[in-house]
Amino acid sequence: MDQHRAEFRVVLMVRVLGVSRSGYYAWRNRIGVSVRQQARKQLDALVVKAFVARKARYGSPRLVLDLCDAGHECDRKTGASSLRR
Repeated sequence: MDQHRAEFRVVLMVRVLGVSRSGYYAWRNRIGVSVRQQARKQLDALVVKAFVARKARYGSPRLVLDLCDAGHECDRKTGASSLRR
């Protein structure tokens, strides 16, 4: 939408694309990576580190237990999705 602002009005583009005008402006003014994405990257790094430390033999249940013992909160499903990434 930003690329076509010179050609079309924002009101028309949001109507055609089915998005809200406030959502478009919120997206446009958003800066950087969200807190959730930062936490996900940090958890991914921890999971990779734990996985390599266990010689790639542990699955998500054991890795999550290792992370919890190290003081990092994480549940099994979140650890499994991080391990898949």
